[in-house]
Amino acid sequence: TTFKQCHKVGTVSTFLNLAGTNEKVGQIIAVRDKSKNLDIIKNAVEAVVSRPSYVDFDADKLEGKLNRIPAREDMNADIDEALIVEFYNK
Repeated sequence: TTFKQCHKVGTVSTFLNLAGTNEKVGQIIAVRDKSKNLDIIKNAVEAVVSRPSYVDFDADKLEGKLNRIPAREDMNADIDEALIVEFYNK
């Protein structure tokens, strides 16, 4: 699979629609080789406390893979779906 540039620091195994990305299971998202030494990338990797169970991440390669579609239970945000539906029905 050929990789395409994403935001000039990352690569993805398929083209991403950056306005609303639709990653697929098995898709690899990685940091480009020439961007791996950027302080902002190093700091971001070091600052992560935990990663979701539906994402595999290799800190040495600086690449991750979506291993399954997240379920509603995987989202630990306090979301009231009824309020969202009400908002968009106006």
